[in-house]
Amino acid sequence: MNRDILERLYDEEAEGLYRYVLALAGREEVAKDLLQDVFMKIANGGMPLTGVRDVRAYLFRVARNLFIDRTRREQSGRVRGERWGREFGLEATGPDPDQGQFVDWLEDGLAELPEEQRSAVVLHLWDEMSFAEIGEICEVSSNTAASRYRYGIDKMRRRLRPLYEEIQQ
Repeated sequence: MNRDILERLYDEEAEGLYRYVLALAGREEVAKDLLQDVFMKIANGGMPLTGVRDVRAYLFRVARNLFIDRTRREQSGRVRGERWGREFGLEATGPDPDQGQFVDWLEDGLAELPEEQRSAVVLHLWDEMSFAEIGEICEVSSNTAASRYRYGIDKMRRRLRPLYEEIQQ
């Protein structure tokens, strides 16, 4: 692939891809490895882009598939339990202990979501993707992507409700 095209593609898509694989993997070093794997496949010609209708969705789908393959190889669920807030810069910035506790609960709640729901939530909230785009990445219908998002958000609300009620007192 042409170096200029590869650099432009990296400049346009790397940040969103990184956030996505970081959300999936839960660990910065794994996210960096996966991001590198995606672009190395492109650079080495192992992932031809000719005929690809939506390059962005294709890249996210490849990243997702690489994550799934890696997880299967490792046969480990440890990536789901990592602390996400530090990776996303959501740590409490002030002395407010409630904010810190909220971030901890949010991190734990995201980590507990099934991968399909977590993907939909992260792609919709952080990368502002439509459900059609999420569906293409995850190889499901847009309605299924929307349902996964809604179920994930509902689980997060139920998890965070006790903390919210405690803070309101």
